[in-house]
Amino acid sequence: MSTLHLYRHAPISLLLMAVVVLAGCSFKRAPAAAAKPMPEEPRRVAVTVVASANANVGDGGQPLPVKACLILTAGGSWTPPRARDGLPCTDVVRGEGVIDFQTSILPPGQAMHQMLELPVDGQAQLIVGAEFIQAGSGRSWRILATPASGRGDIVVLLDGRSVHVPDWIAP
Repeated sequence: MSTLHLYRHAPISLLLMAVVVLAGCSFKRAPAAAAKPMPEEPRRVAVTVVASANANVGDGGQPLPVKACLILTAGGSWTPPRARDGLPCTDVVRGEGVIDFQTSILPPGQAMHQMLELPVDGQAQLIVGAEFIQAGSGRSWRILATPASGRGDIVVLLDGRSVHVPDWIAP
């Protein structure tokens, strides 16, 4: 084969290479692996429990400290084991439906502030309880709705011998 023969086919070879390169550029790339979704923002609820100046009034008419508790459950129909006795904060154990459990002794006129992190992928209910000196004489616990997403604020008042929450919070 002569050198002249190779040069005669060079323009055709270059043209074929250009067509192959350009054809390769025109193919769509395979889509990149789907981007992983950003993890959801944790759901949080700020809970403030306030013992009023006349909370937990004893026989002599004097307000006394009250035991308050926050019980975060996985939802469903869980109730405090001693709720019928007016002792919703007693004998509560983490596990068996209880995600978080916190207690505090509140003197009259004092408050408890807690930030609770709720499960991102599940339902949760918050139970606020109080153990008054005269158990069973008022409403000692309430089930509260938790925010569906993001963050929420709940204020609960312990007044007299009952747990009070705004109507828009209670389920």
